[in-house]
Amino acid sequence: MDELEFLKNSWKKTQNNYPEYKKEELYTMLHKKSSSVVKWIFIISFIELLLISGLDLLLKTRGNDDELLHKFHVYYIIKTLTYIHYAVIIGFIVTFYKSFKRVSLTDNLKKLMADILYVKKVTNLYVIYNITGMIVTAIIYTIGAALYDPIFTNNAYNIDAYKIYLIFGLAIFIIFGILIGGYYILYRLVYGRLIKKLAKNYDELKKLDI
Repeated sequence: MDELEFLKNSWKKTQNNYPEYKKEELYTMLHKKSSSVVKWIFIISFIELLLISGLDLLLKTRGNDDELLHKFHVYYIIKTLTYIHYAVIIGFIVTFYKSFKRVSLTDNLKKLMADILYVKKVTNLYVIYNITGMIVTAIIYTIGAALYDPIFTNNAYNIDAYKIYLIFGLAIFIIFGILIGGYYILYRLVYGRLIKKLAKNYDELKKLDI
């Protein structure tokens, strides 16, 4: 039994004798736990940004990525979306940091509950945004390849072209499906667990507010 559960049970048993004291202890513990969860959301999102930036830098150094983008005539589209993506991600990270500071400094029960709901909402939006970005990128790459890759352009009027398109489409669907599915599972495992912890803390705080 962790410290929070011990305090909860203790409060239930002795609330008639020392209600305010035990309630304050529970609030302090939930406040500390909530602040820790929001801090980890901020840290993980920041690490994720560093990893993505490092991978992007590695691809630029090798030059293969830009060559492929030019080949598919989607270089400027992808680069523009990349800059927008970084701006949005940095915006999310700044929001997470501000939320962490706000949660850490608050001393009001209702304000803490409101902040927890806000962080849950923003974190869910963050996950949805990242998954959507992967899907949009996959679609752009697929269209660019279908329109400009020699495999397709050289066989545009060949009777076997439909077979090539079909095989390519299935391959792209499977590959990107696995990648996006893997990312989704990872996001749910990491951010999903943190969101559940916040939800649990919110429910406990709601009981204290009754």
